[in-house]
Amino acid sequence: MASSDDAERATPPHDARLHEALQSMRFAAGGPSYAEIAARVTRLRASRVGGARSVTVARSTVYDLFRPDRTRVDPALVADVILALGGAEHDAAHWRRHAAVANALRHRPEQAAEAPAPPAAAPETPEPPPHDPTPSRSHTATRRDADEPRTLDPRPPRTLASRVGVMAIIIALCTLANVVGGQLVLWSSLPLFLDMVGTAVASIVLGPWYGVLVAIATQLTGAAYHSSPIGLPFTAVGIVGALLWGYGTRSWGLGRTPLRFFVLTVMVALASTLVATPITLAVYGGYSAHVATVAFTDQLLHLGDALWTAVLSANLVSSLIDKMISGFIALTVGSSLVHRIDSHRRGRGADALLFDPPRLSFRASA
Repeated sequence: MASSDDAERATPPHDARLHEALQSMRFAAGGPSYAEIAARVTRLRASRVGGARSVTVARSTVYDLFRPDRTRVDPALVADVILALGGAEHDAAHWRRHAAVANALRHRPEQAAEAPAPPAAAPETPEPPPHDPTPSRSHTATRRDADEPRTLDPRPPRTLASRVGVMAIIIALCTLANVVGGQLVLWSSLPLFLDMVGTAVASIVLGPWYGVLVAIATQLTGAAYHSSPIGLPFTAVGIVGALLWGYGTRSWGLGRTPLRFFVLTVMVALASTLVATPITLAVYGGYSAHVATVAFTDQLLHLGDALWTAVLSANLVSSLIDKMISGFIALTVGSSLVHRIDSHRRGRGADALLFDPPRLSFRASA
């Protein structure tokens, strides 16, 4: 009678197809660490039970699941890991059943070795088959297809290079929006600036420091376009606006209702004026390249205002109007992008990009 050790050696310690599928899924998801996979599974399970801490999954537990020498696997953990790596619900259910069946099959030889042999039955004369016992080609193909595991994720893996490429495209478009908006104002002599719409979009969607990158790129692009560094001192204004818009919507919760975002735009306008006024006085003698703002400054000077108060007042009025328009355009575009990103991340079960989108919802105020 064969021993239990012989039975276990006769059975593969780990289902090869399941092991290959898990490793393939991990590679397709960008090769996250076992600690990261454990954290994703923990968040997934916490979302099912309302955030209870008892669902925490250890890194070693996930690491053991990926070991090829495991004799048993947890079917529920297999399903959750597949979901955390971007697999669909039907894939997770399929491999959960596959793991459960594999666990049962691994212990069947041991049970058969310990069970007594059944008594020999009297031989019976077999009846002739009513038809050809050889299965048809279509039947064989159907049975083989049923035995084969389904593909986990038919979509091509999103590599690090592709994610960086998406972010580079967003940054480039935001920079272009700033440059085009600033040129339209110069050509039309509007009492606005419109050179921070892209900065606001990048700060809201990507993060405050991405907005800073857009602000710097905008001024450098403008200097190259005009073949003059005359506008570079105002880079500080764009940086301040980027930080306020980014941290305001992502850390301070000022993007969740229209009233909160209105307060945020006023904060950006005031901060931009406080930064721009000293630059306008010290570098440009009180007169910048914005014709409409200069005309307003002249009117206040004729009314008897001092130069610094005239520059401050003219810049504040223009900045308030400008930041209201720019901010709400950015919020409209940014919230649309954020909702698309959230939907894509939930569909993949993994990070779609290298950043976390903010929580933007005006529905809470309804």
